[in-house]
Amino acid sequence: MTLARVSPCRADIRASPSRSTRHRPRPWSHARGAATTAAWDWQLRARCRGLPAEVFYTGDDDRGARRIAHEEHAKQICRQCPVLRECLGHAMEAYEPYGIWGATTPKERAAMRSSQAFIS
Repeated sequence: MTLARVSPCRADIRASPSRSTRHRPRPWSHARGAATTAAWDWQLRARCRGLPAEVFYTGDDDRGARRIAHEEHAKQICRQCPVLRECLGHAMEAYEPYGIWGATTPKERAAMRSSQAFIS
């Protein structure tokens, strides 16, 4: 038995030429705030806590008016949330590619980043 084996998952991640590093989430660091329990306490006060994840993520079949209605329903929940700002901050810093976070869609967050409208 050899102890120096590299996990196949780690090897796949490093060797994958199709992965783009351009929009890769930034790793957490102690300087910016470690991913500790305290850093995630805001989620305990979130209005979405306990709701099904499907409320905040559109399906592959959701298009057009149906998709907009689905997203608007999720955004209405977010707009009444006491931790909306913390949620949006997390989504922006982690480059969340899916779902409604802080009452924004992935496209809206991308536009905010590209226009530098988001200031943490």
